[in-house]
Amino acid sequence: MILRQFIVNNPWFRAAVAVAFVQQCLVAGGTYLLGDITAHLPISGLSWSKCILLLVCMSFSGSLLFYALQLFSLRSQRTALKSFFAFYFQRTYNQPNFWRHNGERQKRHDMMCREAQDAIHEGNTFFLDLWTTGWNIILNTLSVVLVIGAQSGAVILTVGLVSSLLVHFASDHLSKTAIDEMDDQNQINAHLGKSWDNLTLGNALSFGLWRNKFENLFSRANASAEESLKARERILATGNFFTTVAIVGSAFTQAYLNKTDISSVIALFAMLPRTLQINMHVQIVQHSWASWQRIRERLNMAAESVSQFPKTQAEQFIRKDGIEIVQSDSNETLSPSELLKSARSLRVGRITVRGPNGTGKSVLLSIIKEQLADDAYYLPAHHSLDLPGVEHSLSHGEKAKAALQALALSNHQVLLLDEWDANLSLENRHALSARIAALAEERLVIEVRHNTDSNCVGA
Repeated sequence: MILRQFIVNNPWFRAAVAVAFVQQCLVAGGTYLLGDITAHLPISGLSWSKCILLLVCMSFSGSLLFYALQLFSLRSQRTALKSFFAFYFQRTYNQPNFWRHNGERQKRHDMMCREAQDAIHEGNTFFLDLWTTGWNIILNTLSVVLVIGAQSGAVILTVGLVSSLLVHFASDHLSKTAIDEMDDQNQINAHLGKSWDNLTLGNALSFGLWRNKFENLFSRANASAEESLKARERILATGNFFTTVAIVGSAFTQAYLNKTDISSVIALFAMLPRTLQINMHVQIVQHSWASWQRIRERLNMAAESVSQFPKTQAEQFIRKDGIEIVQSDSNETLSPSELLKSARSLRVGRITVRGPNGTGKSVLLSIIKEQLADDAYYLPAHHSLDLPGVEHSLSHGEKAKAALQALALSNHQVLLLDEWDANLSLENRHALSARIAALAEERLVIEVRHNTDSNCVGA
């Protein structure tokens, strides 16, 4: 799983894991020292060395090491996010034809901006908590066994195993309710993505329909969330009740059987809170187990956003009989296939592509861009590209002029201009066309024209 590799395979996660292990060793050491001091009261129990060690175990584990654990955990999460984005950028770069499909683009963008980040954060917390809690159970159980005997350890392991089996046998049902909850919430998020026009434009008819659907989806999501919670907590509450009764009952039984040995009874009850805490951590592991299906599904869904993009047969969207391609210097007409073949060999000149909407003009440019990679610069008609000197406050004509100026100073040998003349005044179209003609004297310009008020060179 790609995202799990991002989470686990980074140095800050390994540092956090190491700190968590040391922290749990100190916690278990404190448990043992507390029990040992209690068991040997009043004569040999108290000593300066034991008290100082107990103070170190308790203070360092809950302060300095806890601080380091939280800091390393945050850095682990941010490192995983950075690695994910770098991988996403690498996979996405120079895929203009694939990203022309708005549905796929929106889905993957949502994954990158919301689901993937949430999944990495949740996965990072899950793996680290599971590691920390697991060592807490193992080391503290060992400490309890060393203080009050193997019987208590056997009880903890037995009831923990039985309650874990309860969660295991219910895992299919828990997984189904968790997935239903996630699916219903995703439908709400998808519907909220349509809120802009339905809400802000103030059209009562559309808003009423949109709100009714939202309320229905919200009610269904509430029901799914409640059902998921009930299914999970019923199983966990049953296991917790069973393990608590077994652990406390075992402690009372041992205390009764050893009532003549007051030191053993004191040590037994001194360890009872720690034993119950071990039981609580067992419940945390079981809760994580019950939640794993949901976390795994989120990680899988987010991983789709960095999966290999499918190759599309873009040529099938080009209507060869509907596109007119003209070389300005010779007025020679080219076919789409001839343009695709000659785009790499031609170094200078101006080629204009015209045709009705839907004939595949933009698809043709996107194919050329994918072929030429960084040798070409693709400027779509509507874009939010970062270009030097192009500010959001500029008018459309000023932005177009600044964009051409930036491209003139760049080192791209091929410029692909998609309907650069759309939404421009006649004066601006003539001025920019003259600039493009000048650019075409030193590099290749392939343009898609929106307007037909002038030829490709004039103006």
